[in-house]
Amino acid sequence: MPKAGVLDTDLLYRIRINPHPRINFPAELSLEALLKYFDEAKDRYLSESKAYEVRVTVDESQKATVKFIDFPGGSFTQVIDLNQPTVIQSPDGHGIQTFVGGRDDAFFNDLPGFFRSINYAPQFYHVPHTMTEARELPIPKTLLELEGNELFNFNPAIPKHGAGVKLDLPPGPWEWKGDKYKRTRTATTVSYTAERTRRRAATSIASCSRSRWRF
Repeated sequence: MPKAGVLDTDLLYRIRINPHPRINFPAELSLEALLKYFDEAKDRYLSESKAYEVRVTVDESQKATVKFIDFPGGSFTQVIDLNQPTVIQSPDGHGIQTFVGGRDDAFFNDLPGFFRSINYAPQFYHVPHTMTEARELPIPKTLLELEGNELFNFNPAIPKHGAGVKLDLPPGPWEWKGDKYKRTRTATTVSYTAERTRRRAATSIASCSRSRWRF
C-alpha cells in the first residue's frame, strides 16, 4: 500500500470463501452419534473444495472493480469508490456491505461479534466441548474490570491469562454479583488495568470476522 487509503494498481486482491455449516460435537456420546460427527468432519475438511472468489483491482483513478465469481446467485461485477462503505446488490437482490480501502475498523466488520468475544470463557479457560453453557458466562460484557469479577479481572500473578495462557475452568456457579466497576487505587493498578483493557480490545478486534468482508 503506497500510503493510507491508497491501493496499488498493479496488484490483484483476492479472497476465496469456502463456507460450511458448523459441526457440533454430540451432546450424547454414543457410537452412532460419534460416527455421524466423524462423517460430518470428513465431509467438511476432506471433501472436494468448491471455493467462491472475490477479486478486487484498482485503477489509476483509485476506483475499485469488485468481481464476485461463482457464487450461488451467479457471478457479477461492480465498480465502487475507495474508502467509502458501499452496498453492492447481488443478482438475487441481496445487499453486500463492502469497504475497499486503507481503514482498519472492526466495528464495520461485525459489531455483535466484537461484543460477543469480550469475556469469552474459552479464551481464558479450558472449557470442555460438551459444556456449551460455559462458553458465554452470565457476566456483563465490558472492557472495564468489574469489582469482584475474579474470573476475568487482570491478575498480576498470571499476566498472560487470557492472552495465551488458559486455566482450568473453576467449578460454578459462574456469575458476578457486584454492582460497580473496579476502582483502581495506585498507579501500578491503573497500568495493569489499562494493559488488560488494551489486550481485551486487541483480542476482540482480532477475533471479529463473521459474515461481512472488507478489503
